[in-house]
Amino acid sequence: METEKKPDYPWEEAAYCVCSRVLEQEGFPYDGEVELLLTTPDEIRAMNREHRDTDRVTDVLSFPMLDYEEGPADFSTVEGMELMYEDPETGAIMLGDIVINLDRVRE
Repeated sequence: METEKKPDYPWEEAAYCVCSRVLEQEGFPYDGEVELLLTTPDEIRAMNREHRDTDRVTDVLSFPMLDYEEGPADFSTVEGMELMYEDPETGAIMLGDIVINLDRVRE
């Protein structure tokens, strides 16, 4: 997990628990890895401009690594291609990046 802005509460364990629970609920059959970036309104606005062609501040942005052929929670894309999505350092399947506007979390 990266931070451009440090929260004033213990967030890492909470983020890990939330991500783990979501993967469990969705029935993800592999070890998964999500890159989480906590950032400022200005930075998330810049990312929106760059990646979504919209000039506004949002709560969150997501950049999935997997293409879900049949919709969310369809993990058939990974089957037989684990090495393509695997983090060579951890062996976990890289699911993508989540960018969170920390100021919006505090609201």
